[in-house]
Amino acid sequence: MKTDHNVSTDDASTQFCFEEIRDAINPIIDASIAPLGPVLAKVARYHLGGIEGDQGNAEFAVQGKALRPALVTLGRPLSSLPTKIREDVSITAAAVEMIHQWSLMVYDIIDNDEVRRGRSSTWAVHGIPLTLLTADAIQAQVVRMLMRLRNTNIHVEILLETMLKLVSGQACELVLAQGAEGADRDKYIGVAASKTGALLSTSLALGVMLQGGGDADVDAATRVGHHLGLSWQASNDLEGIWCDSTQTGKLSLRQGKSTLPLIFAAEDVESVSSANRAESSSEQVRDRSRSIEIRDRTVEFSDRELSMALAASEEIDFPGYHQKDLATLLRLIVRQSQSKYLPDCLPR
Repeated sequence: MKTDHNVSTDDASTQFCFEEIRDAINPIIDASIAPLGPVLAKVARYHLGGIEGDQGNAEFAVQGKALRPALVTLGRPLSSLPTKIREDVSITAAAVEMIHQWSLMVYDIIDNDEVRRGRSSTWAVHGIPLTLLTADAIQAQVVRMLMRLRNTNIHVEILLETMLKLVSGQACELVLAQGAEGADRDKYIGVAASKTGALLSTSLALGVMLQGGGDADVDAATRVGHHLGLSWQASNDLEGIWCDSTQTGKLSLRQGKSTLPLIFAAEDVESVSSANRAESSSEQVRDRSRSIEIRDRTVEFSDRELSMALAASEEIDFPGYHQKDLATLLRLIVRQSQSKYLPDCLPR
C-alpha cells in the first residue's frame, strides 16, 4: 500500500486560506439565511452548525474546514488574491458551500442518516417536511446570491448544471442500492463523479475563471476535481467501515450502498448462481469488504486518483496561479480522511 507523507496539516499558508475564506463566507451565508423567516432560518442555522438559544435563534459558523470554498481560491489565502476579485471569489465560495449544505440536507433524509458531524442531523431534529422546505429555500438563495456577481449568467448556469449532476448521481445511487442494476466499478465511478466530483470540479473551474485562467486551465481544473472526487469518495467509503458510525453518520454497509470496498470484495468472491446460496454469498462479500486487504486496495485506488488530480493541477498555467498551494490543499483533503483509519497517514 502506497502512503504519501509529503504534506503537513500545519502548513501555515493552507491553514490561513481556510481561516480567511471561512471568515469571508460566514456573513454572506448568514445574510442569505435571514430573509427566509424565523422558521426556515432556524432550521438552516441548525444545519450549518448553530446552537439553539433560549429565544429559538441560532448563531453559527459553517462547520468543517470549508474545503470547497478553499478550492475556489485554488488553495491561496483570500488576501493574496487581487483586490478587485476578492468579493466575487467570496460570493462564489459561499454559493458553493450553500449548494454543498443543500445536498447534505437532502441526502441525510434519503439515506436515513440521523447523525451529521457528531450530532443529530437536521431532519432528525426538525422533521422531514421543514428540512425539505429549507433545502428548497437555500436553492433559491444560491441563485439570488450569484446575481451579485459581474458575470452572473455563466456562474448561474454552471452551478445549476452542477446541482443537476448531484441529483442525477443520487438517483443513480438509489437505483443501485435498490438492486435494480448490478453495481460495478464503472457505475461506482459514475455515481462518485456526479455526487462528489461534480461540485469539486465546479469549485475549481469557477476559481480558475475568476482568477483569469483560460479555457485550457478550466478544463484542467475540471479534471482535477473529477479525480479528487474519486479519491476522496473512496476514502470516505472506508470511513463508513473503519470509523465509528455514531460520529460519521456513515451507515453504508447496513443500507446497501454500493461502496468501492464492497465492489472490490464482490470481485473477489465467486458468484454463486443457486438461490439458496445467494444470502451466503452476500455475507461473504460483506465480510471480505472489512478485510485489511480490501482496505489497502481501496487506499491504493484513492492514492492513484489523487496522483492524477495532482498531475492535472500541473497543467493549469496562468499568471498568479501557484500550483504548490493547490497541491497542498488537494493532499490535505484526502489525507485528513485517510488519517481517520490510517493513524500514520498524516505526519505530526
